[in-house]
Amino acid sequence: MDIQRPISKQPIPDDAKRVFKGVIFDVYQWEQEMYDGTKAIFEKLKRPDTVVVFPVLPDGKIILTEQEQPGKKPFIGATGGQGR
Repeated sequence: MDIQRPISKQPIPDDAKRVFKGVIFDVYQWEQEMYDGTKAIFEKLKRPDTVVVFPVLPDGKIILTEQEQPGKKPFIGATGGQGR
């Protein structure tokens, strides 16, 4: 299936350097001139497409999941993830 991805309104500049390559995302940095003429380092993450799903039952109830992360208390959240 050929899916057209939307073009980012904040694209990573061509001169940006990848400063971190991870399993889930990569980090890019670049220097950018500010309105007052000074320069600052900006960064943006790039990651694979992901989804968040809010299933709604016929009676209007929304299904959420109880999730756990290492070192944190369990919490209620939306179901989601990425395909591999």
